[in-house]
Amino acid sequence: MTDNLSPGDETTHERSIRILGAAALETLAASHVLVAGLGGVGSYAVEALARSGVGTLSLVDYDYVTPSNLNRQLYALQSTLGCLKTAVATRRIADINPGCNVLSFELRITSDNVSELLSQKPDWVLDAIDDLPAKAALLATAHRMGIPSLAVLGTGNRSDPLANYTLADISATHTCPLARALRQRLRALGVESGIRTIFSPLPPQQQGTLGSTSYLPGQAGLIAAGVIIKALTASEA
Repeated sequence: MTDNLSPGDETTHERSIRILGAAALETLAASHVLVAGLGGVGSYAVEALARSGVGTLSLVDYDYVTPSNLNRQLYALQSTLGCLKTAVATRRIADINPGCNVLSFELRITSDNVSELLSQKPDWVLDAIDDLPAKAALLATAHRMGIPSLAVLGTGNRSDPLANYTLADISATHTCPLARALRQRLRALGVESGIRTIFSPLPPQQQGTLGSTSYLPGQAGLIAAGVIIKALTASEA
């Protein structure tokens, strides 16, 4: 195994090796994934990436844990209220996979800072941001730089546990209000296709004030992590 894996990792990753293979675990240990947004979607995605043995994780979020996060976010506990999400995530990853190299960025993504953020050239970008301008800036810049990206779209105002999340190019998304707004933003930035998304083809149950469940954001985050893990290890299958 590579230096990114600690001495006990043969046992830690035994179950993963059985289904993915040892070569795939080597590939994951040498991989770098940037996750932007550590809320209901991003926190669960990071969990799966860390437990799968990804060697480097860049975590981007400027926010603190608040009481309204408790219903759906992995890092939200009574003991973490008021803490930076990046700090909570970093501690948790170290407790899961001590060999993982965590790069923490406490910033709000804008069109002015996103190129510098992506200058580290991660193997994949996972967009789990709620802020539409930041989401579009991150995805458009990653696209321009040739960095594969995956955007998770709307998970709010839904409660059907069988949300039928679908993997599709941004150009093929439909029904989801966030997808429509993102397509418009990206089109204005010169991007109409070439960005993968996870979205629900089911319409939101309500419009207006955003509500959320404990299970759908995390479900989308786990699916997104799985898509990236599968893409990273495809040549090892």
